[in-house]
Amino acid sequence: MIKQTQIEALLYQIETGKIETDKAKILNYIKNNPNSSRIDITVSLNMHEYTVGARISDLEDLGLVVVFANNAKKQRGSRQSTYNFVHEEVDRIVLSEARHRAKYIKWVNKGMQDFCKYMPNDLIEELQNELEDDSVLF
Repeated sequence: MIKQTQIEALLYQIETGKIETDKAKILNYIKNNPNSSRIDITVSLNMHEYTVGARISDLEDLGLVVVFANNAKKQRGSRQSTYNFVHEEVDRIVLSEARHRAKYIKWVNKGMQDFCKYMPNDLIEELQNELEDDSVLF
């Protein structure tokens, strides 16, 4: 429910033109400028690169923005991923859930690497089975 409230608040800022937060400014920019890179956003909005990166990550968590690594632009000597606004709520839900699942898998793998010696064997086996089972996506 908190996620939906955040989404509604951001979209309300954009719809009303009363854009107050960095997250809403970045979302509005991406919505109006499809295939924008972090560099495009940083320069256009005069924001620090780390701020832009962190807010884009937040927007990806909410499913409001999708990243396209294959659609990368060459800027400043390297390939830059581009970002697009996600219009459909169902797509936002799918993207958000997939992102959270990916974060969970990364967290479990890190925990298993760092703390395996403290874990019971049955827990290790259960986690390994879950990570191998693609049907546990949602």
